[in-house]
Amino acid sequence: MVVGTDGSTAFPVVAGPRTTWGRVTGTLCFDRAETRKAIFGTASLVAVVVGVPLPDRVKAAIGGYLAGAVDRADVARNSGKCLKLKTIPPSMIVPQVCGDSDNDYCA
Repeated sequence: MVVGTDGSTAFPVVAGPRTTWGRVTGTLCFDRAETRKAIFGTASLVAVVVGVPLPDRVKAAIGGYLAGAVDRADVARNSGKCLKLKTIPPSMIVPQVCGDSDNDYCA
């Protein structure tokens, strides 16, 4: 990554998804470029899961979740929006579409 700096640049320069955390849930917001990358990265994970020596029901559960995440990221990309992952304790992560096409990050 190359970052152009000027007198108003705050350090450290941080790139990547924006995170927020409330009292119970957390959110990971991707920008549109990261959403495009998530589609291909998550689809690759599906291929890896198939080759891992796990019970078929575990592979199906993981693969189904990842396929849902790819779908949400694809819908977001096609509508000019972004991918958001909402965490719900203790262990649920819900892929969602959010954001305004004029906003680099999810709203």
